[in-house]
Amino acid sequence: MSRPTSSIEYPTIKDQYETPSHVWRYAVDKFNLNRDANASSLNAVLPAYDTPATESVTPGARYWLNPAYGTRCGGLEAVLSRYVWQAGCAVVALLPTLLHTSW
Repeated sequence: MSRPTSSIEYPTIKDQYETPSHVWRYAVDKFNLNRDANASSLNAVLPAYDTPATESVTPGARYWLNPAYGTRCGGLEAVLSRYVWQAGCAVVALLPTLLHTSW
C-alpha cells in the first residue's frame, strides 16, 4: 500500500518522540531559542522550524534540537555538523543517557 503524495506527515515509531512541554519550554526561555531543528508540523515546539529536508539553515539562529534516534536518523554527528559546524548556530539538544555510545 503506497502513501499518497501530499502534505500529510506520518510519524515513524521511535523517530518522533514528543518531549515533555516543561522540558522544552524551560530550554526555550532559558536560552532564548527561536527555531526548532529537524522538526515537522506535527512536533515543532516553536513557530519557526526546519525539517530534515530544509535546504538552508538560518545562520546565527538559536535552535532547539530533539533529534530522532530511530533507524531513519542520519546520526547526531550529521545534524550537529549541519547546524553548528557549518552554519554557526547555537544549539540546545536533548540527548539520551547512553553510556555505551561514542558521543
